[in-house]
Amino acid sequence: MLLKNKDVSLPSQGVWSREQTVLALFWYYQLPFGRLHAKNPLIIKWSEIINRNANAVVMKLMNFASLDPVIIASGRKGMGNTSALDREIWEFYNNKLELLTNDAEIILKQIVGTDGEAFDSLLPQLEMAETNKNYYGAERTVTISQRIRQNFFRSTILSNFDERCCISGLAEPRLLVASHIVSWVQAPDKRLSPHNGLCLSALYDRAFDRHLLTLNTQLEVMLSPKLRKISETTRFSIGLLEIEGQPITSPIRFGIDMGLLKQHRDHFVKLQK
Repeated sequence: MLLKNKDVSLPSQGVWSREQTVLALFWYYQLPFGRLHAKNPLIIKWSEIINRNANAVVMKLMNFASLDPVIIASGRKGMGNTSALDREIWEFYNNKLELLTNDAEIILKQIVGTDGEAFDSLLPQLEMAETNKNYYGAERTVTISQRIRQNFFRSTILSNFDERCCISGLAEPRLLVASHIVSWVQAPDKRLSPHNGLCLSALYDRAFDRHLLTLNTQLEVMLSPKLRKISETTRFSIGLLEIEGQPITSPIRFGIDMGLLKQHRDHFVKLQK
């Protein structure tokens, strides 16, 4: 087991502690419903962190699913045996994911310590391009806090789009990027918001980031004239002309912030002049 700090109460059976429950909710947002099973390598890692077995963690995640309006509206069901603490934690952190991330970070540091290598072995693997993005201004060293937040943003965005590119439907996580609609520099208070993210394949992420591609108010793809012209003369089809005017796949849990999308689109239009 990975328990380092004996002052943190992490029972291995029976009633869950508050710390264990907070971490379970933190992880719940990072996985699609279909991946909530005991053979999932992430759940196995998470169960080791909180001194529980994988089946118990799955049951706790399914308890949160039974409280999730998105899951309820889809006709699916969780376990249906939520505790008072489950409901309290769910209601307290509802629409407060920044606070949830902060509290989860504190708990994780109490359990695992502050060894960066230890955290790297526990967190989902970030793509190199995303790891190199600096979400925190002048800091250059990728701190544990950054690792936790970058992993949370990426995992939550991919989960929100069922781990598929919302434009093409590509379902290979190693080729997917959690793209900010508006960068943290322009909207620092939205850098972790799942409403400020799209799940895109690497090509579309790059085009979106450079404002060569955007979405209209109906969430349909718009290409810049320059990108369209380049695509028309490319030797092989690279999947750009085909997507123009096509709607993206709708997010599952967190809707897109249309105000942030308008900022992106306004900049896109400005660059065409």
